[in-house]
Amino acid sequence: RMACVVTPDVFNQPDGYVFIFHEFVHCAQWYGGEQKLKAGLSIFQEAMKKQDYMWELQYPFPYSNPAFGQTYRALLDAWERDDTAGAAALRADLYKALSPAEWEYLTWQEWKEGLARNLENRMRSVVGLPENKNGENAPYDRVTFYVGGDKLVRFLGRLERGTARNLESLYRKISENPRH
Repeated sequence: RMACVVTPDVFNQPDGYVFIFHEFVHCAQWYGGEQKLKAGLSIFQEAMKKQDYMWELQYPFPYSNPAFGQTYRALLDAWERDDTAGAAALRADLYKALSPAEWEYLTWQEWKEGLARNLENRMRSVVGLPENKNGENAPYDRVTFYVGGDKLVRFLGRLERGTARNLESLYRKISENPRH
């Protein structure tokens, strides 16, 4: 069974409950098809062959590549501005610039952590806490995809209400091959 284990000090922090719900999103993902989705990822299959159970945390993504940084930064801005055409073009550029494994990793993290960050930020808004934007600025790392995924989920939700309700469908929208 999937569970969220917390220590008592989390209840003494203003944002403690928000972090608990962030982790509960991962429980929902687990029960909402995560294993089926993950089994279809070549990066997951390769990691399991090597018994690399930390692949989600340690994947060697080219975060420091200037082309990635510039394109992803522009993509974050396009999603924020609801620039559908610009976002589509930037997403296609990113797809072409990355290897298939890198694309899988990026989109997996956008879905996995971005959806959790999205709920976290929605809850922060309700309780009057500032939005969590950790990872938004260079130098980029895995946490950048938390921000990107949050912005992408918001963007997709503005295009089509209820997008995030079906977790498998949301992943497929995030990971699809962008064409322009």
